[in-house]
Amino acid sequence: MSYPPIFIIHLEGGSNTSSEKSILKDMEIKRGKGLQEMPKKGFVSLLRVSIIRLLILLLLLILLSCYGGAGNGGSLMIYDFTVYHDEQNALRIIAEWKTLQPADSKIEYREFMDSGNWMSTPINNLKVTDHKVIIVGLHPETHYVFRPVSDNITGDEVTISTKEMPELLPQTQLVVNMSGTSSNDLTIGGFPSPISTIVAVNGEGRIVWYHEDSNNGDPGDFSVIDEDGRLIYNLFKIIKAVDFMGNEEVLLNVQSFGEVCHHDFLITPQGNYMYLSRSMVFVNDREWCVDEIVERDKDGGEVWRWRSREHADKLGGFVEGNVWQEEYIDGCGYDWTHCNSIDLKKDREGKQFIILSVRNLNRVIKIDYHSGEIIWQLGDDLDFEFIGSEPEELQWFRCQHSASYLPDVSSILLFDNGNERYEIDTDDFSRAVIYKIDEENMTAEITWKYDIQSFAGHAGAVQRLSNGNILITLPTDRSMMRSAFIEVDESEERLWQVEFIYPQALAYNFLLGNMRISSLYDLYKK
Repeated sequence: MSYPPIFIIHLEGGSNTSSEKSILKDMEIKRGKGLQEMPKKGFVSLLRVSIIRLLILLLLLILLSCYGGAGNGGSLMIYDFTVYHDEQNALRIIAEWKTLQPADSKIEYREFMDSGNWMSTPINNLKVTDHKVIIVGLHPETHYVFRPVSDNITGDEVTISTKEMPELLPQTQLVVNMSGTSSNDLTIGGFPSPISTIVAVNGEGRIVWYHEDSNNGDPGDFSVIDEDGRLIYNLFKIIKAVDFMGNEEVLLNVQSFGEVCHHDFLITPQGNYMYLSRSMVFVNDREWCVDEIVERDKDGGEVWRWRSREHADKLGGFVEGNVWQEEYIDGCGYDWTHCNSIDLKKDREGKQFIILSVRNLNRVIKIDYHSGEIIWQLGDDLDFEFIGSEPEELQWFRCQHSASYLPDVSSILLFDNGNERYEIDTDDFSRAVIYKIDEENMTAEITWKYDIQSFAGHAGAVQRLSNGNILITLPTDRSMMRSAFIEVDESEERLWQVEFIYPQALAYNFLLGNMRISSLYDLYKK
């Protein structure tokens, strides 16, 4: 650090400025005896300038000491620290500050009443002087203390409270929490219009993040692009991406192809979008709504398509069947198949196949991806013989959802709504079931099941977590007042359950899909 210059008068042989020479001209200097007399005016002028420069230096040293951070000798100045609400979201806080030198940035924060438990946002290693950090994962209506950190230097603390949640979002209640056995990650689900909101719930059963869809759609199926990081979801006509800050991007507008994207979609290993669509066909004096599987690349180019109507001979033909097939879908026809989930996998030989849930025909089918042919059909009175000990009415599934192959590629997990069973016996409930499939001997047996103790006539989701537990979504109960996330282990013990309580019974009180993530900050475009 440079210091202000000290004024030196050269007595002889020196190089002086013009102002110095002017002052010396007024002095009487005797060689060998030094300075004897200085005019009063010149001396005061020099003294005043020296004092000003010294004061400026002293002020800079004080500022560096005050703002440089504890224990760091004032090597970096943090200033203009402000914290404010994101007006678009009650659980998002924005922090901004400046540093004199380029530095990294993060925010440390804690609840006001919890002085010892500081949390932190991830470090932004980008070296800048203007810093902006968005904080998520907060509780509503809670006092928090925030402080900036740059290059391990901590700034001043600021206190601010989060706001109230949107009125349409339901309240949550933690019903079961077996400490140490359930995953502590965040669980994501979605609510359809008019709520039109994706939520993330923590292990305490509290909503800590939400995103209100800008199209007022029905977010209900979720995925993450590995090389991207953002959360991907479908809205019937479009597939979107959103990051933890709420920034949306339309990835594929299927409406531009005259199609819809209903129920389910996935990202293929090649990065393509595969989704369920539908079209109308006129057969046997009726308009039938038939399902299709469509695969498109990132530019919208069609890669692959499978049409259910081309396999009507195996699927049972276009005949008036169960009550669900009497439902008429506007602009499409009578609801023949009502497919609701797709799962793309590889067998042990590396061949790709698709597991498709065909709800209205009470079956799960396996499709050869290369040829499009149906390999087999799983369900009551189809290709497999049931060899378990369950009573006949509990051997197979009814109006199922969310069918997928487990990693062993020999077991299928699904959500069994059990509509027809419930219509006969209201003591029968929906359940999650695993079927062990023997494709050589064409036998099937139930190896795991969990009775949800509630009936869901529509929707439902289930997936196996990385820890081996099963995560279940109860979309709604018969009262239309309650939805739930439930985590169950392999011994059928309920480890964690959070319920969503609606303020009143309405037709759109549904919780759709489920997904686990470890951190909200992972939902960011890399």
